[in-house]
Amino acid sequence: DGPSLELSGWLRFLTGWLPDEKVYCKDSQNLKSIEITLAPLSGTEPGIKLAIFPLSTTKALLVESRRVTKFSCTTPTPRNGVLVYVLDLTLGHGQDFLVPVSPPNRNTTERSSCNGFLSYSSLDILLHEGDKVSYGGLTIELYKSSNLDKIIVTKP
Repeated sequence: DGPSLELSGWLRFLTGWLPDEKVYCKDSQNLKSIEITLAPLSGTEPGIKLAIFPLSTTKALLVESRRVTKFSCTTPTPRNGVLVYVLDLTLGHGQDFLVPVSPPNRNTTERSSCNGFLSYSSLDILLHEGDKVSYGGLTIELYKSSNLDKIIVTKP
């Protein structure tokens, strides 16, 4: 239920559907700058599918590459890009324990169609080439997007 009918990388990791070799994890305390190539979460391309940056013992910043699939709701702007979201382990089922970090000034909503039915208006929360977001002292920038997404993660 929502603008994407796919499970997040985090939920796939918890269920064992995302093997360890497809997950990158780096403590944000020791990070200065790193470049990561992300393979689309639902694609068959080899590589990193989920990047996790722990911010504390209960919070982490997660990054994954998304592409339009047969499970996607359709919008005028294709929902291809990088999803950045905060995981809050102090929250549980029925609470917003995964919250997206959308690019600044992205406030235009688009009508979406899911399974042939006109749905609600939704924001495009994905990073597209050239977009960046900051949270918890980290900045995530999508600098190249094609079949794979290349991001730079920095901590000033």
